Amino acid sequence: MHNCAIDYYPTTFSADGPLVMGVNAANEGLINGLIRHATVDALVCHVRNEGEAKDFQARVERLGQGHRPHTMVRNGDTVALGRVGALFHPAPGFGPLAWVRRFGPQHAYSLCGISHTTATERVLDSIGNLMVAPVQPWDAVICTSTVVRRTYDRVLADWRDYLADRVGGRPFCPVQLPIIPLGVDVAAFAADATRDAAGQALRRQFGMGVDDIIILWVGRFNHRGKAHPIPAYLAVERMATQLKAPPAGGGAGRRVLFLQCGWFHDGDTRDAFIQAALDHAPTALHAFIDGRDPVARRGAWSAADIFLSLPDNIQETFGLTPIEAMAAGLPVVVSDWNGYRDTVRHGVDGFRIPTWMPPEGDGGDLAKAFTTGALSGDAYTGAACQAIGVDVGACANALLRLAEDPALRRRMGAAGQRRAADVYDWRHIIAAYQDLWAELARIRASAAAVAPRADGAPAHPLRADPFGSFASYATLALDDDTALRLGGVVSADRLTALRQSPLNQSAFPPLGDEMLCRAVLDRLARGSVRLGDLMGAYQGSDATLLRRTVSWLAKMGLVDLARG
Repeated sequence: MHNCAIDYYPTTFSADGPLVMGVNAANEGLINGLIRHATVDALVCHVRNEGEAKDFQARVERLGQGHRPHTMVRNGDTVALGRVGALFHPAPGFGPLAWVRRFGPQHAYSLCGISHTTATERVLDSIGNLMVAPVQPWDAVICTSTVVRRTYDRVLADWRDYLADRVGGRPFCPVQLPIIPLGVDVAAFAADATRDAAGQALRRQFGMGVDDIIILWVGRFNHRGKAHPIPAYLAVERMATQLKAPPAGGGAGRRVLFLQCGWFHDGDTRDAFIQAALDHAPTALHAFIDGRDPVARRGAWSAADIFLSLPDNIQETFGLTPIEAMAAGLPVVVSDWNGYRDTVRHGVDGFRIPTWMPPEGDGGDLAKAFTTGALSGDAYTGAACQAIGVDVGACANALLRLAEDPALRRRMGAAGQRRAADVYDWRHIIAAYQDLWAELARIRASAAAVAPRADGAPAHPLRADPFGSFASYATLALDDDTALRLGGVVSADRLTALRQSPLNQSAFPPLGDEMLCRAVLDRLARGSVRLGDLMGAYQGSDATLLRRTVSWLAKMGLVDLARG
C-alpha cells in the first residue's frame, strides 16, 4: 500500500489543553488512525526539529505501535520525500509546500491536505491560492463532507472568474478534491462494564430513574463558532412539557435532564449559556460537565438516552460527535446542516432537523465587514449564525418521539452503531486515504506538470535568488575578471576569531568552511589572482560557495577586490 509522510506538528495533532478545538480532536483521531491502521513498511514523519521527531516517536509508542518501524524526513528534504511518494499536511493550505517542491522535480511526490472549517480568512485564502501556487494534478485536498466540496467549487469558480478578468486566460485549479469523511475509533465507544458503571453512577448522581430521559450534547460551547444553544433549549422545553408518564408509572411525569458535556472558552459565555438554559428550558434539569475529561465523556455516552446536536454555523463542516454517538449506540437528533447530512440517515439512525438561511445577496454587508476587519472571524461566523433558522418544533417532536418509544431508540441506536462500524471506523477511512495516495501516484506517473519550471527561472518568483532580485543594489557583481589580493594583515588566528564572532554566526553554513577560507588565503599569499583562475584552481569546490566565501572574506578585510 502507498505511504505518505505526515507533516507533523505536535500541537496540531493534540486535543490536550484547556481550549480544545474541533480540528485538534479530528487531527488527533486521524494521526492515531494512521499510526494504527496504515498498511505501510514504515511510519514517516516530516519534521522541523528533533523535538517534533521525538514527540512523534512517543505518540507511536503510546499507541502500542512501538514495534513498527518509523523514521523522519527533515523539512525541505525533497529527495527523501520523493522516496516516500507523498506528504500529508494536516490543513488545506499546502501552497508553501508546493513552492518548496518546485526547487526540485515536481513529479517527485504528491501533496495531500485536508479541509476542516472553510469559513476562516486563512482557509479561504488557501483555496484561492490553489489557482496560483504550483500545485499539480497529482495533489489533493481532502474534503470531509459534500458541503465542503461544494464550498470549494463555489469559491474556486468565483476566484477563477476574477483572475480571468484581472489577468486574462483560463485559470484553473488542478488539484483533486475527493470527499473522504473523518472517522472514529468505534471500539473506544463500545459498551463494557467500566463504561456501564460510569453511566449508572452519572444517572444516580442526577437522580435519574430508568424511565427518565437524558438528552446529551457533546462539544465546545460557542454560540459564535459552533452552535447557538437557544433552539436546543426551546426544543428540550417543549419536549419536556409534553413527555407522558410511562404506562405503569402512575400520574407523575418523567424527568428530563439535558446533559451538556463540553467546555467554554471564557466565563462570560459559560454564564450566558447557563442563564439561557434556565430561561428557555425551565422544565428540564440541566447539567454541564467537562467534556475534556475522558472519564466524564465515557460516563455521559453510557448514561444518555438520546444525542442532540444542532449546529447552525458556517464554520462547521463535518461534525464528529454524531458519529461518536452512533458508535456509542445512541439515536441522534441533529440539524440538517453541513456534514451531518452525509453521516446521519433521517429516519434510520435518528432525525435531521430542517434549517434555513437567507438567500444569496442578503449577506453583502457581512462580507464587507469581514474584509475590512470590522468583524473578526469569530464575529463574522457568529453574525451569519444569527440569521440561520432551525425548526424548533420538528426538533421537539423528534425528541418526544424518541423519548416515548424505547424500541425506536434501540432500533435507531443499533442502526447507527452498525453504520459507524461499517463506514466511519478509522480502519476504513485510512484505507480510503491510502487508495487516494495510490491514485495520486498513478496520476503523477503520466500527467504533465502545470506551469513547469523553465531552465534558469526561479523556483518561487516571489522568493527568488536574493542576488538576482536585488542585483541592482550593489555597485558590482563578482565575475571571472574580478581581481583578488590579500587585504591587510592576515593570520590563521584572525580568521578563526572572525568566524567565531557572534556577529558572523548567521553566515554559516551558507559560506565555505574554515578549510576553504584558508585555501583561498593561502593562494592569495602567493600573489593576486583573477576569480576565474581561482575557480579553475579549486574545481572541487562548489562555485557558488566559493564566490560567496570570497565576498565574505572581502567583507572581513581579509581580501581586497578590484574590477578586472
